[in-house]
Amino acid sequence: MILVKETSSLLKEALVKIGEKTGMRQFPSPYLEIPHETRHGDLSTNVALQLAKQSGLPPLKIAEDIVKLIAFRSPVFSRIEVAPPGFINFFFKPEIFYPIINRIIREGSRYGCSNFGEGKRVLLEFVSANPTGPLTVAHGRHAAVGDAIARILRMAGYTVVKEYYYNDSGRQMELLGRSLYARYKEASGAKADIGEDGYHGEYLRELAREITNDEAKKDIDFFSSFAEKRIFAGIKQDLSEFRVDFDSWIKEKDLYESGAVDRVIEELRKAGEVYEEEGALWLRSSLFGDEKDRVIRRRNKEPTYIAPDIAYHHQKYERGFDLLIDLFGPDHHGYSPRLWAALTALGHDRGKLKIIIVQLVSLYRGKEKISMSTRKGEFITLRQVLHEVGGDVARFFFLMRKTDSHLNFDIELAKSESLENPVYYVQYVHARSASIMKVARENAIAPGKDADLSFLREEEEIAIMKKLAQFPDVITGCAKNVEPQPVTGYLQDLAKAFHNYYNHFRVINPDNQQLTQARLRLVVAVKTVIANGLTLLGIPPCEKM
Repeated sequence: MILVKETSSLLKEALVKIGEKTGMRQFPSPYLEIPHETRHGDLSTNVALQLAKQSGLPPLKIAEDIVKLIAFRSPVFSRIEVAPPGFINFFFKPEIFYPIINRIIREGSRYGCSNFGEGKRVLLEFVSANPTGPLTVAHGRHAAVGDAIARILRMAGYTVVKEYYYNDSGRQMELLGRSLYARYKEASGAKADIGEDGYHGEYLRELAREITNDEAKKDIDFFSSFAEKRIFAGIKQDLSEFRVDFDSWIKEKDLYESGAVDRVIEELRKAGEVYEEEGALWLRSSLFGDEKDRVIRRRNKEPTYIAPDIAYHHQKYERGFDLLIDLFGPDHHGYSPRLWAALTALGHDRGKLKIIIVQLVSLYRGKEKISMSTRKGEFITLRQVLHEVGGDVARFFFLMRKTDSHLNFDIELAKSESLENPVYYVQYVHARSASIMKVARENAIAPGKDADLSFLREEEEIAIMKKLAQFPDVITGCAKNVEPQPVTGYLQDLAKAFHNYYNHFRVINPDNQQLTQARLRLVVAVKTVIANGLTLLGIPPCEKM
């Protein structure tokens, strides 16, 4: 938000002066936040409460002393209040928000950009669904979250590479081949048993019907390869329809064929971080934060499923990125410690790898929950959701909750064209703004650069300007926490402020040209920020609805 740095600097100066009087030499870093309620100011800090614990002085007294020191240093505050038990609330003068309107219009699509990331290189791996079935709604949430994170990080000054890694070898591909073979036999009129461990989805019946009787050799490898190619082609098609692209695609089989898996196991052996027991090779992962040691090669000399993951992440580190980000599903929650342990054993910086757990999605039609069972092959695919509600709506809904929170997705709400639909609610602001500007052009009224913004005096106008000023800090916060959800919350708040304003005031007033031009500048700024926010989510803004 505007003047956060300036306010923080004033706070630090006040703390130094208080330290001179009290003898304190170390101070907590003052944390400023935007209060949820406007009556608590534009910015608020609890630094007095922190100092009270350290000094033993009453927090209210400390807060009052801080306010006295700051009040004489800056003319930007309309008032500074102390609130029990020791909060300091800052209220800015309305006129300091006027320049933000011109800044937004001047910067356009660049408004919100920063150098927070300092050009650091990030490798972001997400979705990474194996080609054993079509993408589900859970994968759709991963795709939306990953793509939004990439866009946010780039806007915050990072260089981002998006990567998709998938397993195209091993037991699960054999099971896929056997499952397709069983469906092929069924299609030929024979009886076949897939078994509990097999894949039961209807999609395999559809694939089986594509296989002709005169095809070449039909062993299990043929069926595995056939299924993998067809399913992965479908995955790429779904991602393309969802407008999610990747810079690189990595296959597990390539790690084996290149010898990367064997090499990383040998590196661990040379480092003394593995040992043999009962014919198997164990990683000393318990020494590096894992709950127990892990087998990385079985008695039959076959690597376990973690071995190629270690090799893959070892390569990630060697590729010279400053930060590695993985998006995992909740079934991988306990997997992170063993991966971190292996990488630490290889001498890598554990802090360089950030693992984000993206929680599952439950689908509803109104109040009725849609039953899904992956084991039985009963699930809703991403393609079904995209075709029913559209990619833009799906993206916004997937991003409305924090990634570590379970998401309830109401298909009926997503399909509705009313202001109850949060996507419609936000898009309508952009469309309404475009309509206002069209009317202005038809009446030969332009939001001139020299518009006198001091005409923006209404409480609702000031509230919008304050919200617009927050956008760059929202983006920086999302980048810092690698969490896109605040963007959807911000857009809904800005939309609410604008709809409230529009319902109470006329933007175009033929009898007051100066007021009209000022309000048109405000509308252009709102339209710009809504567009920038939607673009970060991968959603094109609507010019009309």
